[in-house]
Amino acid sequence: MNTVETGGYMPISALSRPLNVSALVIETHPDSASLVQAVLEPWGITVLRASSTAEAATMIGAVRPEIILCDIAPPHADGLDFLRRLRASADPRLRTVPAIAMSAAYEDIDARTARAAGFDVFLRKPIDPDELPHTVAALIGLSTERARDLSAADET
Repeated sequence: MNTVETGGYMPISALSRPLNVSALVIETHPDSASLVQAVLEPWGITVLRASSTAEAATMIGAVRPEIILCDIAPPHADGLDFLRRLRASADPRLRTVPAIAMSAAYEDIDARTARAAGFDVFLRKPIDPDELPHTVAALIGLSTERARDLSAADET
């Protein structure tokens, strides 16, 4: 499922200002959440962290993230069910927010299962720090053209 096109994308660090994009990262392991945060923040992506899907469910209406990154096999709740509930939501924004499934559970969960639950992309842990920002950028539509437009707007 890691087939999101990232060609034509430039590093967000090439822009003259942050993009003010937010990502909700649902991750039970603090080290993994810190890695995702460290990879995304230099790109101008604000990372909002939840340590469980229950915590994420209480945050999501207020924070309105542009993308969700979710560990799909947390110990106390199921990331797959969490996304199924979002996709069935009455809120059109929650039904369509891009979502990345992350898992180290090689045998139990695969890309097909994640896609069936409504995830756009499935990434195996450990997450590749070079691939993640480009995948996020592709999913939220941060094309080179849009990035150039934002940069040009800053110059005026």
